[in-house]
Amino acid sequence: MLKLRNSATSPYVRKVRVLLLETGLEDRVELIDTQVTPTNPNAELNVDNPIGKVPVLLTENGMALYDSPVICEYLDSLHSGTKMFPVNGVSRWLALRRQALGDGLLDAAILGRYESTLRPAAKLWQDWLDAQIGKIDRSLGAM
Repeated sequence: MLKLRNSATSPYVRKVRVLLLETGLEDRVELIDTQVTPTNPNAELNVDNPIGKVPVLLTENGMALYDSPVICEYLDSLHSGTKMFPVNGVSRWLALRRQALGDGLLDAAILGRYESTLRPAAKLWQDWLDAQIGKIDRSLGAM
């Protein structure tokens, strides 16, 4: 059985879980709740992913796969239905580009949230926060 290190607060985990549902693979994956914070490393998670981030997929042969784009492509290769990521051609590159755009939007949203909630108000970098909001707005417009 596959194992997915996950955290309910991670949008990247949610992306992987949506792919599991859409492809009918959810019954093949055991979810392992994993505590993660931006400032407190999880030693057990770091064994599987030296970056210390979720999601991490542990394959049946024990290989650890990370980050969500790699995990999604791997999972997409395991089912016989319509592929989320076409195998070749322009449609493949468009699907990968959409995934990159979505991940970039999530990155900007997370960084903006950290800046506005974790950084002391006296040290808030407004120009940087505004730049993240701009990335979010442009990404949503492109979708």
